[in-house]
Amino acid sequence: MSPWWQRFFTQRPKPSSKAISVPPTRRNPLFEPLIERPGTDWAPPNYAEYYAKSVPVYAAVKLRADALTRAPLVVHRRLRDGDTEPVETQHPYQRLLDKVNGDMTADDLLSATSTLLDLYGACFWLLVKQGETSQPTEIWPVRPDVVRVLKRKRQPALGFILREDGRETPLLPSEMVWLRQYNPFDENAGFSPIAPAKLSIDMGIDALRHNRNVF
Repeated sequence: MSPWWQRFFTQRPKPSSKAISVPPTRRNPLFEPLIERPGTDWAPPNYAEYYAKSVPVYAAVKLRADALTRAPLVVHRRLRDGDTEPVETQHPYQRLLDKVNGDMTADDLLSATSTLLDLYGACFWLLVKQGETSQPTEIWPVRPDVVRVLKRKRQPALGFILREDGRETPLLPSEMVWLRQYNPFDENAGFSPIAPAKLSIDMGIDALRHNRNVF
């Protein structure tokens, strides 16, 4: 039985028996198999635990998040001469960034985004809309360990699956923003800064635990 979410996307065409063999490097990307990838392929969920267990990790992540929130987010409009100017404070986009949702400000959003990127190498923004073609009215940061990405190689994401509270919610590309650190090993995944430092971080935690038990 096919996965339930496939009904939301175009079915892969069946090749004709008279189809001409095409070299792999020249195949149509639409015929590539659909990939369902977790948002944490290169960052296991336990990477977030270092935020609470390692003082250097907490300090580094907190420092970057605090620095990012020091500069306010200001929406600019582009003028005919190519220059830009700030929009008025009541502009819909500026109001959205000033108060991204009922619980968070722009600083909260930037802090959460920076923290998730530093721990997981990826972060998602859920865009709440009144209709499919309407402008977003709220932005919610989402941990990548509860999101799965549906895509094909060298193609934009076809959709997302949000898993929370035992429920699965399919989302369109227009309802989610996928932010990630560049991964030179996998174009379909982010790259956590924790990965190359994991061994050193573990050694530091083990050393502290050993010293506490011995002395």
